[in-house]
Amino acid sequence: MNSADLHSTVPTSAAPTTVSPPASTAVSPVSSPGFTAADFGSEFTWGVATASYQIEGAASTDGKGPSIWDTFTHNRGFGGLRERIRDRSTGDQACEFYERYPSDLALAAELGFGAKRFSISWPRVLPNGTGQINQAGLDFYSRVVDTCLELGLEPWVTLYHWDLP
Repeated sequence: MNSADLHSTVPTSAAPTTVSPPASTAVSPVSSPGFTAADFGSEFTWGVATASYQIEGAASTDGKGPSIWDTFTHNRGFGGLRERIRDRSTGDQACEFYERYPSDLALAAELGFGAKRFSISWPRVLPNGTGQINQAGLDFYSRVVDTCLELGLEPWVTLYHWDLP
């Protein structure tokens, strides 16, 4: 059974339906001893990926301005949207990648990954949304790229991942 066959068997009713392929065609889980990275081919790049707001922390460090997510998670406005965050968490601390990036990147390299995809926090680079550039923000991303290269991780940059000034 291929994906086209699977999609053609899905009912079009309004009720949610779960469709599973027959056991004889099910894909083995990643933990299966017969499944290895080689199954993806030598051209496949294994890497890790992060989003700036969810990992960096350091919300007001080195001249970073507030992002739309900082505003969203700190203010009660927006029609009560803040209350939709169950534990009221913010990205102020996050995973502390801003301070821990050397060890975090070293771990990714040690685990055998070949690439690191990360996004730019625009409020870290343009704290006011426009105008003057925050050199400390640029320097941070420069250090991240340099560290990736030193560790053999190919840096892949996402310019926008929901983190605007």
